[in-house]
Amino acid sequence: MSMSQGRETDSSVKIDVSNIKTIALRTGSEVDAVIINGVRYGGAGGSVTRVMNIPPGAIIFRVSGRAGSRIDYLRFVLNLGDMVEGGGDGGHEFAYDCPGGLKTMTIYYSDSRVCGIKLD
Repeated sequence: MSMSQGRETDSSVKIDVSNIKTIALRTGSEVDAVIINGVRYGGAGGSVTRVMNIPPGAIIFRVSGRAGSRIDYLRFVLNLGDMVEGGGDGGHEFAYDCPGGLKTMTIYYSDSRVCGIKLD
């Protein structure tokens, strides 16, 4: 599933989700950055959400949010019930359920924001 790969995309990174130990976001009225294992993909605007630790055996089984021309809101949910979320209320709702766990995630980003996300 792909959401909102806007024209402002400068870079992209494909991440093997099994290697993710922590996720946080930088958000304001939209998602400025996704922070994976302490590495920021996107801009420095907004403020940092809490850091969600992903313990051994946990899986990301749902990703949801809102998107229009960019990612406005993002939520990652673990099978253990923990989640991290942030952003604004623009765009249209989307949800991706992956009962067996998310395998890969490609983040499309610029120096100022997250422009899109592809989930497999």
